[in-house]
Amino acid sequence: MFTALVQTLLLAAGAFVVFALLLSYLKYEQLSDRARKASTAISPRDAFLLEMADRLGIGRRQTPFVVVVVSCTGWPEGTDVVEWTQRGLRRTDRVRLLNGGRLGILANTTADHAQTLVDRLVAYLSDKQPQVQVRVGWAAFPQDGESASVLLQAAEAGLGRPAAAAADSPDEEAPLDPLTGVLRPDQIELATHKYVARCRRDNMPVSLMYVDIVQLARINERYGADIGDAVLKNLADILQHSLREEDLIGRLGDDDFLVVAACSPAEAQKPAERVVDRVREAAIPLGVSAVHYAIRMGIAGSPDHGTGTRELFARAEAAWSAARRHGPNAVVVFSDQYRNLLESPSRDHF
Repeated sequence: MFTALVQTLLLAAGAFVVFALLLSYLKYEQLSDRARKASTAISPRDAFLLEMADRLGIGRRQTPFVVVVVSCTGWPEGTDVVEWTQRGLRRTDRVRLLNGGRLGILANTTADHAQTLVDRLVAYLSDKQPQVQVRVGWAAFPQDGESASVLLQAAEAGLGRPAAAAADSPDEEAPLDPLTGVLRPDQIELATHKYVARCRRDNMPVSLMYVDIVQLARINERYGADIGDAVLKNLADILQHSLREEDLIGRLGDDDFLVVAACSPAEAQKPAERVVDRVREAAIPLGVSAVHYAIRMGIAGSPDHGTGTRELFARAEAAWSAARRHGPNAVVVFSDQYRNLLESPSRDHF
């Protein structure tokens, strides 16, 4: 008797699951059919919902993603809003125009990194289009919902107040450097300690990349502070577009930056070289000519060169000191031959 009851309950539960999956599939097919057969064009909002539903479709591998809704007012007439916004994101992130002038973004990232993506986007838009007023809301799959409509509604619910643009946030609580849009010195130092500790706890490698601009003071003296600021912004932009979304990027001082990535020093060298290649191609407009600049980079990582944040930073700085001897645009990974450079650090961080 008891066995029969358990079997009946299991059958009922299985039937319920099948029914729920079938209902979800029918809703997805209904939306798809609406897109294919509607006599009038599908609305932008429904098209965006359809794209999300396609990601969530039965039989597909469901990977985490973030839905971002952006409301911008004050765009100059004739501006391609979608194109401008796409420039501030990675190529794999999709931007769509929604109803009411809003933008919908599907970003291939997780909930843990969503705020970083949003902060970078706001900083980018505020820098490129200062007159634009930006409001942003976001939701993550699966944390904030598992259907397209729920995720979009959750993202739209976050549009209640203007986003804090980095360019207009000089207060002490603003996490981003107002000039470059990357983390401020105190923020990057705190975030680095947490990042390194988490990687050590999860038994993962982690690398610190210490970067500085060659003779920025001379650039300021020769061409003016505005050109120097443009160089800083250019390097920050290159770093943000050359590295992964989950990597930390911050400004440490007048001319130096720090990147923290969950990878070995050998793996970190590849994106570091990519950054250098893009710096070589960079040109800051100056009248009919252009200003070029160079960088140097030192890399150290755990467990190869130590485990603690201070220890790793000291070794990344020693590698940077060695890069100075190699010339402009040099990238050096720490090794034992540079231990003598640990005795005279040139910076005071961590």
